[in-house]
Amino acid sequence: MIVEEPIFQINIVVLGDSKVGKTALLMTYCDRRFPHDYIPIMFDGIAVVRTYRGDQYHIVIKECSGMKNYKYLRRSLYIGADFFVICYSVNNPKSLSSAETIWAPEVHRQNPNAPIILVGTKTDLRNKENGQELVKEDEGYDVAKRIQSRFYIETSSLHNENITELFNGVFEMFRPQNRRRCVIF
Repeated sequence: MIVEEPIFQINIVVLGDSKVGKTALLMTYCDRRFPHDYIPIMFDGIAVVRTYRGDQYHIVIKECSGMKNYKYLRRSLYIGADFFVICYSVNNPKSLSSAETIWAPEVHRQNPNAPIILVGTKTDLRNKENGQELVKEDEGYDVAKRIQSRFYIETSSLHNENITELFNGVFEMFRPQNRRRCVIF
């Protein structure tokens, strides 16, 4: 008799302003390579299977357009979501403000029990001297606490930094023995 390991399904919705790096983050995770062309995605779904600590996970990731005129269409994706990943770009302070004033309140209204993960993207831009105002890491932590994010992480899709760690954090929170208890800061 063959006993198959259970496959856990995780539904993740990724939100954030347009051009903050949501698509690059997902494509780098799923395809294990950085997409060098801008590919706007609207309500697209990606499915991958990954193994974490001996358990298999079927991950369905839905990315929502950051365009405000799609507000009502986005809400249909919130139903059944296990996690919300709210992204902002470290080179766009307005996108961090939107995470706190637009995206988190929308999630809390539509699916108040689903955990939120705040993700700062494009950290590779911190190394460039271009006079652009950048969001500091502690500013991201402060917003994460205020929006009741389960954890906060900063990533670089270009350098594939902290992307695996982001999803490992999701797996860790989803593990049956860790549900509702895990807070990672």
